[in-house]
Amino acid sequence: MERLKWQHEARQWTFKAVVDRLSAIRFQRVKIANTEFDQVTQPDNDQQRILDLLGVKL
Repeated sequence: MERLKWQHEARQWTFKAVVDRLSAIRFQRVKIANTEFDQVTQPDNDQQRILDLLGVKL
């Protein structure tokens, strides 16, 4: 059972999983009255860890 748990944990961060997690971060242009600004969602802990490892700042 311990081996299966380790295999599951090791596969948590496949390339696809990383791309999927990062794709949940949203950038959108917001317009309210005469004001426009870019809004970025706050990365969760996993997303922030990936961004830090990649050296990416939002």
